[in-house]
Amino acid sequence: MRQLKFRQPLLNRDGSFNKFHYWGIFPDSFVGREMSGCEKGDDQQFTGLLDKNSVEIYEGDILLGRYIHANMVVYYDSGQCGYELGCDWDAEEESYGATEHLLDDRNWEQEETEWEVIGNICENEELLK
Repeated sequence: MRQLKFRQPLLNRDGSFNKFHYWGIFPDSFVGREMSGCEKGDDQQFTGLLDKNSVEIYEGDILLGRYIHANMVVYYDSGQCGYELGCDWDAEEESYGATEHLLDDRNWEQEETEWEVIGNICENEELLK
């Protein structure tokens, strides 16, 4: 069973990224959301998948693949009921113009050695340009 874990971007008062607060149900404990201090951003859920370096993959992570020549962002697509990889964010449409690979346990094993987390949308937005 996949662990229910999240990371919560904590923002400075000016809206800039400060740090992540990790929360969820862990093997021996429950850690709640941060409720004081910095402004809160949108929570990002753990996909249950690891990259080629055994780094946990969360929504909002930026992945580099061996055969795709664009950095891809992990996001949840409610229409597909799963995680997808997208690039070419269209702010007006609030969607990705190009998508690839539905991320789930069925098709991840054959490709997991190909993907690497190289950043996230909170700290490394320049990787998407």
